[in-house]
This record gives sequence, C-alpha cells and structure tokens, in this order.
Amino acid sequence: MEAAFVDKLRDVVGKAHAWIAVDEPAQTLELSAGLREVFDTAIQAFEMLSASEVQIGLAGITGTRLPFDTNPPWSVMVELGTADPQSRLTERLEEVLGGLLQRGVIQADWNAGADKRGTVLAVQKVLHDLAIDMGGSFSAEHGVGRKLVSELERLSPPAKLQLMRSIKLALDPQRLLNPGALHREGFSA
Repeated sequence: MEAAFVDKLRDVVGKAHAWIAVDEPAQTLELSAGLREVFDTAIQAFEMLSASEVQIGLAGITGTRLPFDTNPPWSVMVELGTADPQSRLTERLEEVLGGLLQRGVIQADWNAGADKRGTVLAVQKVLHDLAIDMGGSFSAEHGVGRKLVSELERLSPPAKLQLMRSIKLALDPQRLLNPGALHREGFSA
C-alpha cells in the first residue's frame, strides 16, 4: 500500500485527503474497516478507482498528474472532515495508514488466477450494502448509468423500478435515448 496526500489541502482546517494505492479491490474492505474504526463519521468520501478510471481522468483533465510513480491497478480516494479545528486529521490519517500497513491489514495473499471481475463485484456489493445501511446511496454523484444497473435492480423496490421503466417508455417509446443506461436493454414496463 502506498498513500499520497494532497499537499495543497493540508492547511484546510478539519479536512484530510488521501489517495491510496492497493493491489486488489478486496483490500478496500480492510482499509475501510480500519479507517471506520478510528474516524467513524469523519469519513466523508471513500471511493475505489481502477487504473483505467484514473487514466481517463488524467488524460481528460489538463494539468493533472499522478501522485504515484506508476498508475496502481486499484486505488482509493479518502476524504475526512470534522468541525473540530484541533482534530489534526491529516496527521492522524497518516498515522493510521502507516499502522494498517505495519500490522498487515492492507496486505493480503491473493490467488493470481482468481476472476478479478468477480472480486470487484463482490467488494462492490458489500460496499453498496454498507452505504445503504448507513443511509447513503450506492450511486452517489456518478449516477447509475450502465455500470450499476444490476445494483439498481438489486437494491430498489420493484415498484420504484416499475415506475422508472414506465416513465422511460413514455418519454422514449422507441428506446433510442441512451440504451442500456439505467435499465437493461430489452426491459419491459
């Protein structure tokens, strides 16, 4: 595990940000648990990114740079926040991440032949369930799109899905607009 801290944000009172490189998606669960143990409700954002997502961001936003020597296969962006001006969140986050690394919490022995997509989906399911249990959203600011259609179906009441599909068909009866986004192609109302 390698952590990069956003230096420009260190001086913001009550805020801390880190971008953490991990080898496998499942390590994010262990990282999340370790951070929740210490920071609890101070965790304002915890987002897992694949190398391809990071690359798209780097390519599409002028002036951005990678804080690591190489683009890791997976990474997590963490934001902490509190109203307490004495919280020393950045220093505490550095200490906690260092402790997790030393204790081996972030290290794991993974079967190289395992289906990585299955691992990603399993981790995603656990994180989404946790978000819902805590009163949050599985899609947050990014929306559902095509990537989270199965999670929308899994986590939404049937009546909600029915209503959404009916509205979609009323506005787009030929299903020409953004096919496959929000609903599987070929869905029925």
